[in-house]
Amino acid sequence: MNDEICNNMKNMKSAVLFLAGVLLYASFFFLHERQWAGRVERLPVAQPVPYYRVLAGYVQELTAEMLFVRTNVFIGRATMQNKPLLPDGPAIAQNFEVVTTLYPRFLAPYYPAQAFLPDLSPDLAKRTNAILENGIVAYPEELSLRFSHAANYFLWMNDPARAGEAFAKAAAIAGAPPLYGRLAEMFVSPEGALKAGMLSLLVLRNAEKDPKVKEKYGRQLLMYERTIEVQSAVQAYIRDHGAAPATLEQLQPLYLPVVPVFDQGYTLIYDPPHVSLRRQEGSPHSGQLN
Repeated sequence: MNDEICNNMKNMKSAVLFLAGVLLYASFFFLHERQWAGRVERLPVAQPVPYYRVLAGYVQELTAEMLFVRTNVFIGRATMQNKPLLPDGPAIAQNFEVVTTLYPRFLAPYYPAQAFLPDLSPDLAKRTNAILENGIVAYPEELSLRFSHAANYFLWMNDPARAGEAFAKAAAIAGAPPLYGRLAEMFVSPEGALKAGMLSLLVLRNAEKDPKVKEKYGRQLLMYERTIEVQSAVQAYIRDHGAAPATLEQLQPLYLPVVPVFDQGYTLIYDPPHVSLRRQEGSPHSGQLN
């Protein structure tokens, strides 16, 4: 009953405000008509079309900047309080998609999108790359955007082939460091892909300023280091026995003290003789940075 009374009061309040707005507009229109009665009024001439295009562009840019600030402040508060970002991941992605579509030459949004979205879920990793592609179109030679875009394919989307292709495209840009071409070549083989993934994480960690994001990259680096240790143990076993072990448990304890188990939605895959670290499809990570 109380809810019904409250709803009725809200509806009455809305109706009163609406009527007040109509009366205010009508009063303004009437006074304006009386003021100009008897005068010869001239219609102002519109500015040239480019003027309004520029003005509309400023409005878009301002809207994008305001939305970015609101989103970035939310992320900052959540990470400071160690709150998981996953429940708000789709909203964060949507906001960054809108910002970078309205104002693709605004560089600031691409970096927090890369830092916080890809590891939340495979779907958000794909959406991050779509966001980064807005920046790549606006800045075709911005190598940092291309690096993140290429690394995401492998680190969070399980696609070493596309990672290699993306790094190869970046390597073809004038002035690109030799690292890009080296990474493109490394993704050709499973063993090389593991090392390329670890190298990519090292670059991302070293370029990151947020200490909590750096720590997150450090935990992921540790997973790759352990996976490479397992691959090295398999190769040592092959040298001694002439064939790969049927299971990784056969490496224990002579070649490997224990087969590692990973969290954060990653699992160790063994396809003799190759070892890989795979992001589990449909296995979201909380995004809590602690």
